[in-house]
Amino acid sequence: MNKFNIFSCSGACNVGQLSYSAVTDICKSPFGVHQSIVKVATNQAQRMLENIVVVDGCELQCAKKLLKSFDIKAKYHLIVTDLGIEKNEIPTFSKADLVLVKDGIQACCVDVPEDNMSHAMGKYKCPCAS
Repeated sequence: MNKFNIFSCSGACNVGQLSYSAVTDICKSPFGVHQSIVKVATNQAQRMLENIVVVDGCELQCAKKLLKSFDIKAKYHLIVTDLGIEKNEIPTFSKADLVLVKDGIQACCVDVPEDNMSHAMGKYKCPCAS
């Protein structure tokens, strides 16, 4: 499996910190590499990455928008609040929410052929669809 290059939100709210922590944890395994979203502005090599995953905390989608401003398109995109976690201004979160987001990141990165999508998803729409 090719490693994923994962960029995350790091906002000062719970879902921003949760995004960052989940990506940091998941990248301790061979799953992916946590890329610096700030380096994109100064490092041309980062703009050439493939297999890009973006994990945003909320509907503002700051990480995805920042990458888009450098013409970088994510292969996969997950918004933490789409997993049912409510945004608040207290930058703490539960271990259960951390596990949920890590599972969401891994599930988000599974390719399902278009003709099997309705069978795989049933009536539900995947929250990580770009």
